[in-house]
Amino acid sequence: MSDVKIDWFGDEVSMLVEKATQKIVDQLSLACEAQTKTNITRNGQVDTGFMRSSAWSSAGGGSGRSGQSAAGRVQSAANRSRGSVRGRGRGASASAGVSANYAIYNEIRIPFLYPALQSLKGSKTIAIVAKNKIS
Repeated sequence: MSDVKIDWFGDEVSMLVEKATQKIVDQLSLACEAQTKTNITRNGQVDTGFMRSSAWSSAGGGSGRSGQSAAGRVQSAANRSRGSVRGRGRGASASAGVSANYAIYNEIRIPFLYPALQSLKGSKTIAIVAKNKIS
């Protein structure tokens, strides 16, 4: 089983998964995006749906489902919520976040991204790691 560590750095959340391959990190990033959207809905933070639909994930440093390039997201992330997932020692990395410019204020008021990463610390990560036969 992999060890999982979550750190909180202001508006940026980082999760480190020991022995993670790029495939595992990509799957965790997608799971984080999905859970973030669920949390936004569950928290009652949906008005027009823009913030929820601006949730994104990137796989292997490329563009995620939002179609926006990873470089564009990084450049515009100053006032947005953003998280990253890394595999120690393997160079694997991916990101997930919410691009709406007001997302960070909602994250501070009623968190949605940090709890999404926290939820990955348990059974979801174990299932993804087991599926990929990493011990």
